[in-house]
Amino acid sequence: DNWMTELGHDIEDVPLKDLVVPGTHNSATHEINLFSGFVPELPKGLLASSYATGITGIVVAAAIAGRAKNQSVSVGDQLRMGIRYLDIRIAKRPDDSGKLWTMHTMWGSEFGKVIDEIVGFVNAHPKEIVFIELGQFKYMKEEDHVWLAGYLKGKFGRKLIHKPDKGVHMTVGEAWKKNESVILFYNSRA
Repeated sequence: DNWMTELGHDIEDVPLKDLVVPGTHNSATHEINLFSGFVPELPKGLLASSYATGITGIVVAAAIAGRAKNQSVSVGDQLRMGIRYLDIRIAKRPDDSGKLWTMHTMWGSEFGKVIDEIVGFVNAHPKEIVFIELGQFKYMKEEDHVWLAGYLKGKFGRKLIHKPDKGVHMTVGEAWKKNESVILFYNSRA
């Protein structure tokens, strides 16, 4: 779980934009199962299927959950296995007091829980640089984005690699010297 640290001098002069890292798609979907519930905006073909009841409903939910769940382990476990790029889709869950959740057709994990796993990892592994792409942002209003930006700044603090500096043009070694290890891509058009 420390492969960047172990590579040390071999990667310290590599700009972050040129660093090749392993990543996962729909990284925070490991908790999706047939009881997860569907996000309100389903593609037309799935929408009709989501209303099925009885054994048909269970079969449909299980089939959709099988496609929606792209990862079988938590984000924390993925990071410990060497993953350094995370693709996380989030939405404001209307049936859970407006909390943010991860999603991929169905509801995944509470977003705060996922962020806590990442924060725990980067605090325990200060030279492991993690790239996080946040996207979708379903059912979120402008004030939710403002809140989320503040929340993420508060959670990651000085670990965030800030764009006004060199951003992705910074080298691995420069990030290490500054004790910065998290790059956030906020893809609001996803």
